[in-house]
Amino acid sequence: MDSTPSPVLVERDASVTILTLNRPERLNAVNPDLYRELKAALDEIEADQDVRAVVLTGAGRGFCVGADLKSHSEGSMPAEQRRECIGLAQTVNAGLQHSRVPVVAAVNGHAPSARGWNSLCRPILFSSLRTRSSASLKSPWVPSSVEA
Repeated sequence: MDSTPSPVLVERDASVTILTLNRPERLNAVNPDLYRELKAALDEIEADQDVRAVVLTGAGRGFCVGADLKSHSEGSMPAEQRRECIGLAQTVNAGLQHSRVPVVAAVNGHAPSARGWNSLCRPILFSSLRTRSSASLKSPWVPSSVEA
């Protein structure tokens, strides 16, 4: 039996599904396995009419640092697998953007890629006061006095 933890945890609380990016040792950097699991979870959510909202968050001390450059590097990932990863990323991004239910990004900790997640999870993005982002989290829906 495989003891590797799932890269995406799925939790249901009444009509809300909570998706937790679960690679805290890599600050939840995305890789092909995470994209596959996230796609499967989004497919289930779209098929389940009882789901009314999705919360996307990250395990550990950071939300998501973006791509796992170590696993995406030229030497460790064959071209075919890189193409698959790009296709999965596009599919997941489209699934988040066009979801039939609101997707809320609950950004915590280190989140240099938060601006990208903000565009995917609009119009709702929640950020901890301790969130550190290298990108502006400006949003037309959030007063400037609240923005990070």
